[in-house]
Amino acid sequence: AHNASGNKKQKYPIVQVQTTTVDQLAESGQQNIETLLIDAEGYDAEVLQGASKTLASGQVGYIEFEYNFRAAWRNHNLNGTIDYLDNLGFDCFWAGKKALYRITRCWHPYYSKRDFKDWANVACANRRHHRWHAALQQMAVRD
Repeated sequence: AHNASGNKKQKYPIVQVQTTTVDQLAESGQQNIETLLIDAEGYDAEVLQGASKTLASGQVGYIEFEYNFRAAWRNHNLNGTIDYLDNLGFDCFWAGKKALYRITRCWHPYYSKRDFKDWANVACANRRHHRWHAALQQMAVRD
């Protein structure tokens, strides 16, 4: 069954919820954010955009988010997101089962193909947070 927009009918009703951004949480003074773990069901790029001031401030040492070719990621370019984080001082890696694989400044066009990865976690360390950065570098595969 489909609704008037031609989309599949929802099994459950759609409920509106109040949202906020990471920057709004940080500005409220209630949160000191050193580790940012994002699981936003495909809207991870939007969460990262809503954290721009917080990420630029240098307080966040580690970020982990999900990437897939579904949902909102269809409207975002992962390479652009990695460049955005690089400009904010982060090095990012594919998070494999046994190791990390560098993405920042190591982008390969194959990463943009739909058959490369359907889903993956991306781990990023702030270059100014030596503890986090050293830990991720140590777990990364070296060429």
